[in-house]
Amino acid sequence: VEIEKRIFDEVREKDNQIKNLFDLKQELENSLEEKKTLLEESKDKLEVLEKSLSDIHLEFEKQSKYLEENSNDEKIELKLDLLKEKYNNFLSNGKSIIEKNENCKNLEEEFRFENEKIVKLKVELEELNCEKNKILSDNFSIISRELQKTLKDGIPCPVCGSLNHSNISEIHKEESKDREEV
Repeated sequence: VEIEKRIFDEVREKDNQIKNLFDLKQELENSLEEKKTLLEESKDKLEVLEKSLSDIHLEFEKQSKYLEENSNDEKIELKLDLLKEKYNNFLSNGKSIIEKNENCKNLEEEFRFENEKIVKLKVELEELNCEKNKILSDNFSIISRELQKTLKDGIPCPVCGSLNHSNISEIHKEESKDREEV
């Protein structure tokens, strides 16, 4: 009875470990998907911003050259100032783009790390399942042996009700061998 309780406790502990690992695996997979989505969105935004910055830079260069050639006109100078302001704004946005790019790289690294954790958890989960199955198998063997020890010819089996226990002598021989080995 004490052995059965210990085995039952071990099986329950393994079940709890498996459940906890499965829950953690699920959380990591969900987190991974969220980060993957954020990464893709950030990459798309980054591409748009980089293209926009490139277009603004080209326009600025073109307008600056034109204004330098025609600097007598006040309207042109106002346009130049406006373009310089826009250009400076886009340069500061460029810094933001660089930061977002770094964030994307960090998210990619986290993604790889979380993927590695999931793979390790899957392996651990498989090992725990194997361990649990071995404990259950051992438990069934112990219970079976204990039940076999109580069998006597003419007394009904508590499991099947049979009065004939033809293998009882073999069971006692196996028990003797087991004791000798110990």
